[in-house]
Amino acid sequence: MIVYLDESGDLGFECGSKFFIIVALAAHNRKELAHCVKRVRQRKLKKNPPAELKAFRATDSVRSSLLRYIVKQDIEIYAFVLDKSFIPKKLVEKTNAIYNYCASAAIKRCAEYNSIQELIVDMRGDLIARVDFDKYIRQTVGDIKISHVESQNSDLLQVTDFVAWSIHRRYESNDKRFYDLISGKIRSEILWN
Repeated sequence: MIVYLDESGDLGFECGSKFFIIVALAAHNRKELAHCVKRVRQRKLKKNPPAELKAFRATDSVRSSLLRYIVKQDIEIYAFVLDKSFIPKKLVEKTNAIYNYCASAAIKRCAEYNSIQELIVDMRGDLIARVDFDKYIRQTVGDIKISHVESQNSDLLQVTDFVAWSIHRRYESNDKRFYDLISGKIRSEILWN
């Protein structure tokens, strides 16, 4: 099983979002799931489609269409929701450690139900942060292949972005319209507060 990892929100503590969401998306049929992105591009973005679909830039029509397509696929969603107000002040500058912890919690829950061969992560941070992430995940989850990929090069990371954004909207803005579209595919949603 290949699992995709992306986040929504930020880990800034003086300003920014109140919640940080990380999603592990288990895709049982990657080809069909990638086809959902192509279908939205063809039907909703005929003229000048962007190189990358990003939920925060998309229209509600594009968001709804993509989410309706993907929930018809064989996927499982594992989310970790961090209420940032509960992070102790002494830890607020350790954003990489917080990110790694949140990611491992979502991935570990996914691993309880699936045999993960590869984890594809939306590329973030510098090389040192990525090496630390890989080491932390392998220590907490097990020895899995980890690939850091630019999301513009992965339709499935773009799908994961829409899922993470939808869950983030529920918590950050109390907007459940998009969350309700995917809620039937959420296998685990851990709220850390």
